Order: sequence, then C-alpha cells, then structure tokens
Amino acid sequence: MIVLAGDCRELMPLRSPFDMILADPPYGGTSLAWDRRVEGWLALARAALKPTGWIWVFGSLRSARSRLASLLPFDDGGAS
Repeated sequence: MIVLAGDCRELMPLRSPFDMILADPPYGGTSLAWDRRVEGWLALARAALKPTGWIWVFGSLRSARSRLASLLPFDDGGAS
C-alpha cells in the first residue's frame, strides 16, 4: 500500500490509476482559513480511479449532499 499526502490536484494525475482513494476534504462550513472547499478534486479523483476502484470520502451530511450529484453516475459493478 502507498499513502500519498499533499495537494491531491498535483499528486493524483501523476500517480493514477488508483484502486482506492480515501479523502477527508475540508467541508467549507466554517470561517476558518483552512476550511475552504477544494474545487475540482472530486472530478480528478474520479478520473484517477481504476474502473473497479473505490472512493471513500469523509464529510458532513451537508457537504455530502451538495457533492453527491458530481459523484453520479458510478458503475455499481452489477451489485444492484
């Protein structure tokens, strides 16, 4: 297993494809300087996944709801 830490917008395109991406992005729900949404990371993550890859994203319900549409449609691999 390889763990990459840094700006995902720079690292993902150079190291793809990935079997799994685990992310805990800023939620953008406070006025703190570090809590700013990182635009474009989710599209890069989706493009960097293998066709059978997984993406796990930590977040609040509010942030997940606003981003759910950009995750779809994902192929469920015949699971449904």
